[in-house]
Parts: sequence; C-alpha cells; structure tokens
Amino acid sequence: EEHSRYPITLLDFKDLFTQMGNLSERVDDLLEQNRRKYELLTKFKIILDEMMKLQDAHGFFNLDRLCGRLLEYEIDEDTLRNIIELLKIPFINSIKEIGENKYILVNSTENIANLFKQISKELMGIKIKEAPIEKEIPEKIKKEKKLGTKYFGWKIKGDSIVAKARKENPYEHYCPLSHSIKIFETIKTSFEEMDIINAELIHKKLLENDLDINRKYKGKAEEYKIRVMLGILELEGLLGWTGSKRPIGYKLNVPIKEIGEWVRGNIKKKV
Repeated sequence: EEHSRYPITLLDFKDLFTQMGNLSERVDDLLEQNRRKYELLTKFKIILDEMMKLQDAHGFFNLDRLCGRLLEYEIDEDTLRNIIELLKIPFINSIKEIGENKYILVNSTENIANLFKQISKELMGIKIKEAPIEKEIPEKIKKEKKLGTKYFGWKIKGDSIVAKARKENPYEHYCPLSHSIKIFETIKTSFEEMDIINAELIHKKLLENDLDINRKYKGKAEEYKIRVMLGILELEGLLGWTGSKRPIGYKLNVPIKEIGEWVRGNIKKKV
C-alpha cells in the first residue's frame, strides 16, 4: 500500500528481506524514511516561492538566505543545493547561476510544474491527476488556540504510535512503542531538571543512551520521533507551548508525575 503511494526502491526491499526475525521495527523505519523523502515534494512550492521572494527583493537568491527563510520547514542546505542542481539540468533549465552562490529563477512555478508533468508523461505515460480540492477549515478549528506541534491526531497501530500531521493533504509519522516510551521517560526526567524543554534538548540526552535494548538512537534521522512525542503530550494537554518557535519550547501544564501516569495508562501495545 505504501509503495503504491510512494515507490520504495528495490535496494530497500533487498536490505529488508536479507534480515531474519521480527522485522516490524525495520519496516516502520523503512516506511518512515520513505515518507520523509516524499514529504519534500509537498514543500517544493514553498521553496520556489521563497526563491522568488528573495529574487524580487535582491535581484537574486543564494543558499544562505534561502536556508534562513526555510529554517522552520526543516530543509537543510544539502537538500536545497540538490534542488537547485535539479532545476539547472538542461531539460528543466529553470535556474541560472549568475555568480558565485548567486542564482535566479528563469521560470514561473506554473511553467516548472508543467515541465515536470511533461517529463512524467514521457517516462511513464501516466495521466496526470488533478490536484485535490482543499476543503475549507471549519470556523471552530480556526478559532482554536494555536499549538506548537504540527500534529493534530494520533493513534496506536500494532506496535507503533502513528501521528498525523497537517489537516490538508495529511501525512503520518510512525514510531515503535518501545522507542516512544523511552522518549517519554526522557521528556519526564528533563522536566525534573528545568522548567522549559525542546526537541533539541531531548535529542542531546538520547545521544548518550540506547533508544531500546541494544538499539542506539540514530541522531538527526530519528529526531522526528521526539517532536511526535512532544506533540502528543501537547495534544493531550500535559504540555503547553511557550510561544517560542526556534526552537519550539514546551512547559508543563500538570505535575511531572502525571506524565508517567499518562504513559502507563495510554501507551500500550494494541492487541
């Protein structure tokens, strides 16, 4: 089902099937990595818009300014550099380099979209589907207090927590239950040391510990799991957003012990 939405490479499948035993965690990791690659496609228009805004203001854009404007979207410099190189190739030819680390867009977003549609037709012969019509957000939702998290719902599915992000064209993040429990414990102990915490603080603590039995924390590649758990605690009313954005900070809304009680009562394997 996931492959039909976001194709997974044969090499990924090969690596999976050369292993033995319970591979549910490996499957979750594979699907999450795959989804994260394709999440970038949803940010493509934002990147193009920011390129054009910088170009309108300064006559060009460069990597440093672009990275600064896209910091909140978690798009790093290497990714932006790859996108620039993609848009420079001859049969797209939508970016020109006018100096050292200075670029200009020479095509509109609409024209670039049409180019990719034509490439898709040529390669696959697939009929391009129209983009889904966005549903208007109910007035009640608009009036709700803004949260620090990008997640709006979560559930337990098998051995994983699944969190949903973005109400329009939503996507899901998966995290094994054993990993989530370790992260919740780390969040709890962090609040015993300070009043305000953030994902970066939890990330640094996990670098010094195993995420599960004989399973090291993989660093930045798994930092999204921390944001998922912080978001779930915020959605459940246990944490409150401080209003800070870089980084997004959280404070306790309840006594510390209630976090442990909530985890023990709610984070269980679904039978």
